[in-house]
Amino acid sequence: MTRTPRLTDDTIAQWCQQNSQWLYRNQKLYQKIQFSDFSEAFAFMTRVAMVAEKMNHHPDWYNSYRTVEIYLCSHDVGGLSDRDLSLAAFIDGIAPPQLGD
Repeated sequence: MTRTPRLTDDTIAQWCQQNSQWLYRNQKLYQKIQFSDFSEAFAFMTRVAMVAEKMNHHPDWYNSYRTVEIYLCSHDVGGLSDRDLSLAAFIDGIAPPQLGD
């Protein structure tokens, strides 16, 4: 199996400028998403989990009632890879608009 290369800091900075809902923290992409209730948050997590499993690329995340916090990182490369950006794009496509959007 070919290892996915780690993204450069310049590539990550450029991507984050175009995807301002994500923050770059401690070699990980981070986003906090609010939902209308727990059921909506859980349904979102289930949809992401199904795609993540197919990608064999699993987020670190936390759920508290209607809030989901997501951290994306390719642990095998010690930072971010294209897999993280692909999963982030899927997440953005199904996440509800946030306040200020």
